[in-house]
Amino acid sequence: MKKGVVPALAILGILLVAVGAPGLAIAVDKISGKDIGPDNPIYGIERAGEALQKAFGMISDEELAAEREQEATYMEELAARYPERAAEYRQEAQNMRQEAQKFRTGATGAEPTRIPGR
Repeated sequence: MKKGVVPALAILGILLVAVGAPGLAIAVDKISGKDIGPDNPIYGIERAGEALQKAFGMISDEELAAEREQEATYMEELAARYPERAAEYRQEAQNMRQEAQKFRTGATGAEPTRIPGR
C-alpha cells in the first residue's frame, strides 16, 4: 500500500461519521486540491465531490474542464513512465480531454459543430 494511504483513509472515516457521505465527497475534493490523480485510491470520492459541487453550483464548468485537462496531462505522464500500460493511460487521457471539451461547451453555451448528414 502506498505511503500515507492508511492515515488518509482514517481521516476519511472520521469525516464520513462527522459530515455524512455527501459532505465527505465535497471535503475530499476541497482538501485534496490538485494532489489526487486518477491512480489514487480516493480519486472516485473526489470525483463524487465534484459532481455534488456542480449540482449545487459550487464549481463552474470551466473549473471542471481545467481539472480534467490536468488529469489528462498526468495520465500522459503515467503513459511515458509505464510503457506496459501506455495504451490504457493514453485512452484515459483522451477520454478526460473529451470530458473537458464537454464542460467547456456547457460553460460557453455553444453547440458543438455538427457534420451534415450525421
